Amino acid sequence: MSSSPLLRALVVRSVTSAAIAALALSAVAGPATAATVPVILADGSALAGTSQPDGVFTATVNAPSGSKVKFKLDGTYLGQDLRAPYSWPISTGSGPHKLSARWETPSGRQETVTAFTVAPPAPRPVGKPAAPAPAPAPAPAPAPAGVVRVSTAAALTSALRTARPGQVIDLADGRYIGSFTASASGTTAAPITLRGSRAAILSSGSTSSGYGLHVTGSNWRITGLSVSSSAKGIVLDGSRNTVITSVDIGTIGAEAVHFRTGSSDGGIRDSVIHDTGLKQPEYGEGIYLGSAKSNWTGGVPDRSDRITVSGNRIVNT
Repeated sequence: MSSSPLLRALVVRSVTSAAIAALALSAVAGPATAATVPVILADGSALAGTSQPDGVFTATVNAPSGSKVKFKLDGTYLGQDLRAPYSWPISTGSGPHKLSARWETPSGRQETVTAFTVAPPAPRPVGKPAAPAPAPAPAPAPAPAGVVRVSTAAALTSALRTARPGQVIDLADGRYIGSFTASASGTTAAPITLRGSRAAILSSGSTSSGYGLHVTGSNWRITGLSVSSSAKGIVLDGSRNTVITSVDIGTIGAEAVHFRTGSSDGGIRDSVIHDTGLKQPEYGEGIYLGSAKSNWTGGVPDRSDRITVSGNRIVNT
C-alpha cells in the first residue's frame, strides 16, 4: 500500500489537554513508510459545554464517502462506522495505547495507526495541605456518561432503562431476543446512542407479537443494527428528536418503522427496509408516520410532525 490522498489524519476532537502526557502520532502507509499526522486537541468545554474525563475522546478519520471504517484500540475491535464523518468514541485508562482505523478503497486497503499515551492523575504534593475545593459552578453540564458494552438480552434491557444523556450503548454481534424499551431520554446536546453492526439483531422472537425495539424516550440515536422476526420493527411513541440511521429491518409481521403519538422532529435515513406484512399483508408499511384517524385519541390528530425520511431502500413491503 502506498501513501495517497486517501490516507488522512485521525483527529482527536474532545480530550482534555491534561489527559495526554506524550502524544506521538503517525499514519502508517505501508510496512516501511510512516508520516507524521497532524492532530487537533479540543478542550471539552467546546463540546456543548461539557468537560471530558481523562482518556475519553472521539476519534475521527476523514475516509472517502461510502467507506466502511473499522476501529481498533490496542488490537481489540471496537466497531465500524458506515457514515461520514467516520468517528468512534474512545474510553481508556492511563498508559500507552494504539488506535487504528481501516477502510477499503478501489486501490486497496487504507489504514491509519495512532500511538498515544494517557497520563495518570497528577499526585498531590507531599507535605502541603490540599487546596480548598472551588465553589461549584452554577448548573454545570453533566460529564459524558461513557460507553456501555452489552452482549446479552438482559444487559440490553437494563442499559436501555438506565441510560443517561450522552451515553453510548454498544451492542456486540449476536441475536437479542426479548422485549426492549428505550424509555430513558437524552438531551438535545447529549443524545443517547444505541449502536451495533448489522450482525447485532434485535427480535421479539415472533412475527406475530411484540416490537423489535420500542422507543418511548426522546433524543436517541439508533444506528447500524438490525431488527428481525418481530410483529413490528422499531416503534416510536412520544419520542422527540430521535434519529435512526443505517439500520436493517426485515422479516416483520406488520410495519417496519412507525413514528406515532407525537413522535416529532426525528428521522430515518440510509437504511434498508424489507419483507414486511408477513402476518398482516394490509398492514405492512415500510415506514409509517403518524396514525390513522381511527387511532387518534379523543379525535385529536397525531402530531408526529417534521420527520425526515431520506436515502432509504425499501423493498417487498
